Amino acid sequence: GQLVNGQTYRVVGQNDTGSWLQILLNGSEVWVSSELLTVSGNIEGVAVVEVAPPPTAAPVAAAPQ
Repeated sequence: GQLVNGQTYRVVGQNDTGSWLQILLNGSEVWVSSELLTVSGNIEGVAVVEVAPPPTAAPVAAAPQ
């Protein structure tokens, strides 16, 4: 999806530092950098969403030479 300038979106979550906000976009919860948004109101009461860390790559063995 794509955000529309001037459109209002509901904030439903945030990361632990508030640098990313989870909003509702077309019925889906999506993450947006808070630097890209203008927030009206207080987000202190918005729940902090625990985000799983990205998976780490499995080590790959090199073929003997």
